[in-house]
Amino acid sequence: MPISTLAQSSCTEPHTATCIRFSNPSARSLQQTVESLHPGDRLILAPGVYRESVRMCRSGEEDLPIVIEAEVPGTAVLTGTEAITDWTQENPGSCVWTKQIDLSHLAPETRYGALAGRREQVFVDGHALRQVLHREQLVGGTFYYREETMVMHIMPQTFSGEIASGVQMVDAGGITGGGTLQLDRDTPENCWQFLLSDWQPEAHCIEVSLRSQIFTMDESVRHVILRGITFRGSSDLPQ
Repeated sequence: MPISTLAQSSCTEPHTATCIRFSNPSARSLQQTVESLHPGDRLILAPGVYRESVRMCRSGEEDLPIVIEAEVPGTAVLTGTEAITDWTQENPGSCVWTKQIDLSHLAPETRYGALAGRREQVFVDGHALRQVLHREQLVGGTFYYREETMVMHIMPQTFSGEIASGVQMVDAGGITGGGTLQLDRDTPENCWQFLLSDWQPEAHCIEVSLRSQIFTMDESVRHVILRGITFRGSSDLPQ
């Protein structure tokens, strides 16, 4: 079982409240555990990535709040992303990788703007790629999602189109803030430095946001305390 009940003596509440340590994020049963909480209970989340949406529908009491907290602050991550594998290289030697992903449930809201109203998100090894609206706009550190075919295109490499010698202006990529920089291939530190880096998706964690909500509470819910939990990768609309 991913849930273990700690000795009640470890709680400070002078009643029958329970301390529960949730220790298996991959079990995806956090929602079930949250639904079992009662006033005064304390739920401790072990370090890890929790890939599910949680809805809080039960209140605590003023003097007996429900507490949900990370065992170590910042190490329990509740995310709207899923790790996506089996990417396909667009063409032999291409820096673009593709994957068919159904994101039709994350429809854009054009009233926020052509780009600001988009809800897709892609992360490579924890770094957010920058979204572009057209395939020809792809550069290192960006992604493009084609709704008609439901195909995600990513170009994670920071550098592209390198030369073997001489001076070249290269795209700095979305990950490093955009813009260009001058690269002299004839200097020892730059010679072949990036040309030998053959990027393979299997060697990286590629995450795509699939959920528009991570943690929600019914309007009637009161006296619930959240502590030390990191939330990221929610595909919600602009706030």
